[in-house]
Amino acid sequence: PGNNAVQLNGDVFALKTGAINLALTTDDSHLNGIVDNGGTVNMWLQNGETWTNEQNNIRYHQDNEDIGNNYVSRITKLTGGDKNKAGVIVQNSTSKDIVIDNYAGNTLVLYTNNAGSILGGNLTITNAVVDSVVNLRTDSSGINTSSQETLNTVLDNLAKKLFYTNYSQGNLEAFVQISES
Repeated sequence: PGNNAVQLNGDVFALKTGAINLALTTDDSHLNGIVDNGGTVNMWLQNGETWTNEQNNIRYHQDNEDIGNNYVSRITKLTGGDKNKAGVIVQNSTSKDIVIDNYAGNTLVLYTNNAGSILGGNLTITNAVVDSVVNLRTDSSGINTSSQETLNTVLDNLAKKLFYTNYSQGNLEAFVQISES
């Protein structure tokens, strides 16, 4: 994937016949935008680099490129990092769904919560290679952490954000977590 800094503040768009290879692998790389993919988008998200999945283009009256995906991000192949150098996806309150056709590696997905309700779109993975891992995490703000019932509800709500289409194949390990802050 290379070792050059990539800093994108805007949406990425691949036409039906287009292909984009996007490597966020250096300590100063990031993407702040959706991935509107009609063609092929391969992404490397590693070494703690961050993709904030939120619409980030200014629209004008003839701009209709996002209509087909309804602001849903779709990645053809996402390669995360290793256990200690996972890539990070941020799903905040305005984030829509993410669909990943083929997944490998380790990725941390940070979700915003509002008093225990998990905000942001779902994460759907169609296929995963052996030993793939995804961690879904939210912080404890606004959550009654002294109530086991509340914690279980929040963890359950967080788990409901992940869909693995080919779950019968195995290959994907998923964890849900609530961080201290």
